[in-house]
Amino acid sequence: MSNRTLLYIAIALLSVLLLIIAGVIVFFVLNNEVDDENTDGKDNETTEEDETENIITTSEQPDMTKFNEYFTSIELGKLPIGVQVGPPNGIPQAADEFNKDIDQFCTNMTIIKTIPTNSVSAVWYNADTKSNLNNKVTLPQALQIGGSSGCESIISTAGRYEYKIYVDDVLVADLPFQVE
Repeated sequence: MSNRTLLYIAIALLSVLLLIIAGVIVFFVLNNEVDDENTDGKDNETTEEDETENIITTSEQPDMTKFNEYFTSIELGKLPIGVQVGPPNGIPQAADEFNKDIDQFCTNMTIIKTIPTNSVSAVWYNADTKSNLNNKVTLPQALQIGGSSGCESIISTAGRYEYKIYVDDVLVADLPFQVE
């Protein structure tokens, strides 16, 4: 055999060896990523019991088509009584438990389409008595695209409630919360 033939054979063997090494490395890296995602030592399978633990039921289901037309998110938040909404300290922190003596009840919304004047309304619903706590209140101004936060006093005693938000009298959010 000539030197040239030996060189081609050596290059071919070296290429095959490098492919095998690369395959082993890729296998261990991908296998390690799967193990990292499952660090608790349990199966990643979700059981029916796991799913039901995290489901919070509300009295009504919002119209998600209407929600998605105007919002990307709506959540409840709180600020200490006396703090005004706005920077630097008045950014409501996400919450679903409130203390009537120290918290303001706030709503944080991310709006993707301007909502006309008198189109947004809200009501407090008592989940224990299954009745509205107040009459539906309509916002007298339009809500513009972007972030929007508003706070109000807590109007209830201790108990379980839902804050229902409507656009054009269509329910877009039914947010459960508790007052202590």
